[in-house]
Amino acid sequence: ALANIIPLPVLGGAMIAMFGMVMAYGVSILGNINFQNQNNLLIIAISVGLGAGISAVPQAFKGLGEQFAWLTQNGIVLGAISAIILNFFFNGRKYKQTEENVK
Repeated sequence: ALANIIPLPVLGGAMIAMFGMVMAYGVSILGNINFQNQNNLLIIAISVGLGAGISAVPQAFKGLGEQFAWLTQNGIVLGAISAIILNFFFNGRKYKQTEENVK
């Protein structure tokens, strides 16, 4: 009810500030990533490529069927899920070598 009485330009200005803060936080997280590690570069490249690609060519994933429609309707969702899966695959549970493991 309260959102209905706020003028649209005010909501637009608030959204610009909010999304700008989210983007700035994301960039600051990227600043902590070790880009010397090729796995991290690959994760970022594939995730951003899929996220931007689904927005540019939405018909590319139509063959996956209706059960995956939720995944391919939004580039942010596809990019985020692919980043999570790839990060777990490439950087996930690192095996720590100890004396017990070596024996």
